[in-house]
Amino acid sequence: MDKNKVLLINLPPSISYSYTNRGSIYPATGILVVGTILKNRGFKVQVIDGTIYVDYKERVLNAIDNSTILIGFSVMTSQVSMALKLSKVIRTKYSDIPIVWGGIHPILFPEQTIRNSNIDIVVTGEGAKTVSDICDYLKGQISLDKVKGIGFKDTSGRIILTEQSEPDDLNDLPHVDYTIFDDLELYLNTVSVYRREISVDNKSHIRFMPILTGLGCCFKCQFCINVILKRKYRFRSAQSIIDEIKRLQNKYAVDAFLFLDEDFFISKRRLLEFLDLIEKENLKFYWRIWGRVDYFRDNYLNKNLINRLEKCGLRSIAMGAESGSQKVLNLIQKGIKVQNILHSATMLKGTKITPRYSFMVGLEGEDKEDTKATYKLCADLIEVNQRVDIAGPFIFRYYPGSPIFDRIIEKYRIRIPDEIEEWGNALHKEGFLKFDNMPWIWNGCIETSEMLNKGIFMWNKLRNSKKHKVLLSLIKKIIIWRLKYFNTSFIELHAYILYKKIRYYRK
Repeated sequence: MDKNKVLLINLPPSISYSYTNRGSIYPATGILVVGTILKNRGFKVQVIDGTIYVDYKERVLNAIDNSTILIGFSVMTSQVSMALKLSKVIRTKYSDIPIVWGGIHPILFPEQTIRNSNIDIVVTGEGAKTVSDICDYLKGQISLDKVKGIGFKDTSGRIILTEQSEPDDLNDLPHVDYTIFDDLELYLNTVSVYRREISVDNKSHIRFMPILTGLGCCFKCQFCINVILKRKYRFRSAQSIIDEIKRLQNKYAVDAFLFLDEDFFISKRRLLEFLDLIEKENLKFYWRIWGRVDYFRDNYLNKNLINRLEKCGLRSIAMGAESGSQKVLNLIQKGIKVQNILHSATMLKGTKITPRYSFMVGLEGEDKEDTKATYKLCADLIEVNQRVDIAGPFIFRYYPGSPIFDRIIEKYRIRIPDEIEEWGNALHKEGFLKFDNMPWIWNGCIETSEMLNKGIFMWNKLRNSKKHKVLLSLIKKIIIWRLKYFNTSFIELHAYILYKKIRYYRK
């Protein structure tokens, strides 16, 4: 039997993952690209997704056979303990099969990761060229030390980190081959978490797929890993994106797409070419992107262009608002003004495009008044545009890989693990670093945020509802009032839950 089978493992995002909406999120982008490259090079590729299958560990072990030549993990810091446990089991039963770790954590801690006896290779950069070199290694065409962008141990146990590979050119990457999934319909037939943003026509279901359209970022936000990795922004051409959309529509009847891109608006030329192609070929689909609030200005995202985007199917723009305090925005080097955030919601008012804003609180240097300003801005956004969808405000969580994390660790002399085995005990079940205390957060911030966020959660759930208009209008007004004035009682939330239960039992 030829040894040509590769298993790629996508882990649950954290130990606390609940499987409440399985199939609504696709595996890590790296797995999709890497799996496609391997398949194109003649390997039999199987992806096992731990966000779909509760029994993913058993599925991995059952999938390993005499033809398996490599097992690969994509690992974020929140996934380290899960990846290590499964790697140990595999190593015990199949000591001759190389185990490869890629992803953010081994990129940040390559030597610490490869030092572990259960890991044979770590990928230390972007994957496309490295995977091609690994293919040549597996085929016996080159030695391991000739593979760029990896770490490994030589026969004496010495750690070798090879020269970094070149950054990936997105236009050279293949379109994702989704046959590497055991059952693609598990994703296509789920109720997507993005449905409330995209489906304004009360469609009960959308067939949703991701497309990689950009990598890296040219901005310097201090909470972002792109600053640490110094990843320059690169983007796929408009024609390449359209070609992939048409392929996925024809093959899988997909009608909605998530563009994986830190900032789809960064190239106006590409954006206009993309819209030209949609109109020229009369393509019909919905799409969701990430962008920045400061693009909403007369010489860029003006009303005419916004209307054109809507006609071409854009249904959601996710934007990092981060804070309602200009002081905090300056501290994190976001490069925007508070008025930019509010203006973007105003510009999108009356369209079918959902403006989705993410916020965070509990940053070092943020006081109670700054947090109040953030929740007041949430209320102002909701008042300005009833389609506004808000993510958070989340308590800022300290994951490795950002200037803010590095500064906190150094300033407060917080120890991070020296060995890969220690990360399990160092992390909260949701994957962020545990702290005995957080002296930089104002007293009561976490509890207040948790209460106010219940109101925002309720707003997101009810904002598109067409039933019980009088009751919902009253509840929405109360939610806005509480956010504006930092009031955390939310009696109406409990009343509404009771009302729903009574209706349920009466039915």
